[in-house]
Amino acid sequence: MAELPAGQVHDDFTTWARQNGITIKKVKVSAIPNAGIGIVATEDIKAGETLVFTPSSFLLTREVAVASVPTLPIRTDENGRERGLHELRTHALIAAVLATKSYKEQKSWLDVWPNHNSFKEFMPLLWLQETQQLLTPSAISHVNRQREKLETDFNLVKGLGFEVTKEGFEHAWVIVNTRTLFYKPASYKDALREDCMCLCPFIDYFNHSDEGCKVELSPKGFTVISNREYRAGDQVFVSYGPHNNDFLLCEYGFLLDNNKYDDVNIDSFILPRLNQVQKSHLESRDFLGDYNLDQTGFCFRSQVALRMSLLNVRSGNAAEKLNWLQMYIAGVYDGSREEHFVQETENRICGEIINRASDVNKELKRLEGLDRGTSGSNTLVMLRKRWAQVLDIIRELGVNMGWDGGKLEE
Repeated sequence: MAELPAGQVHDDFTTWARQNGITIKKVKVSAIPNAGIGIVATEDIKAGETLVFTPSSFLLTREVAVASVPTLPIRTDENGRERGLHELRTHALIAAVLATKSYKEQKSWLDVWPNHNSFKEFMPLLWLQETQQLLTPSAISHVNRQREKLETDFNLVKGLGFEVTKEGFEHAWVIVNTRTLFYKPASYKDALREDCMCLCPFIDYFNHSDEGCKVELSPKGFTVISNREYRAGDQVFVSYGPHNNDFLLCEYGFLLDNNKYDDVNIDSFILPRLNQVQKSHLESRDFLGDYNLDQTGFCFRSQVALRMSLLNVRSGNAAEKLNWLQMYIAGVYDGSREEHFVQETENRICGEIINRASDVNKELKRLEGLDRGTSGSNTLVMLRKRWAQVLDIIRELGVNMGWDGGKLEE
């Protein structure tokens, strides 16, 4: 891979990090073509080598954020009880101290973070509403959940007396969302998973891949250990987890070209086929929602849901029909009697996805001719790329299932 200079601000931070106790071996910060900033090997690396160690004293944790909070006015709730920082999720608390610039340590680290305009290109949460609606249905739902969390956090932060602007808090909130590491020391034994996070200097430079270096937490700090051999000039990765590309796009603002965990969520194509009684029965069996397809086929959960859509559970022999479905779930019955119906419905769902992709591409072409803050931007490129990935999955699925390609287009 061709090495490109990361820029003076990144060089200055690296120098500061080394001088102040962060261990950096055989790697450096580099500009990555079409991928922003990342980490590359400066010389050959063997599996099992320690590449980076960031001591615990550098971490921006909930405890550090609490110590950085500015003096706040005393506020009480409707019952006269004093309000406090315990109301805030760790995400919101760290974002609040960053937005108010109350965290004054390690300025050279803060200087390397992306600005708000950069995020507006790559983070769907910050896109114009008309472009958000061109995301895949599952990504739209994901962004809606993010927006609810952001608005709740902002209102709580403002309610506690933090002097923050909406845009300033939004920027800090996205910084936290995209750069935190999972952090659960022994003292966090009873903490909610969503509160187990921290920001970690230098290690937050590593980009994601399906498989990456091991990131270990000890009382002393975070250590990155190479998972395999790397040649000088190779980009060195960590893994953020087994996520599909809709998740990676919404949470981090990028898409992987080759993602072994990629799939297509089809909740929005299956749930409308179910009535409320059918949904209730599925929910009682923990089979409501989280339906996906990939190149190999429709997931088992979706197979169960499509079979449920066949059942008239309001009829007199509902118990018998539900028992038949339960036998399928348990693996006692192979589902062969209704397989033809299920395959036809799967085919129709694939056709609906293809039609949606076609509609999106038409709208993307229209937006290219408008100066609406999106024309020619990475936003449109990423939308087109994601839908192309979805179509590739559908086409490969059709080949593997022996479907007629023309029939899928109908």
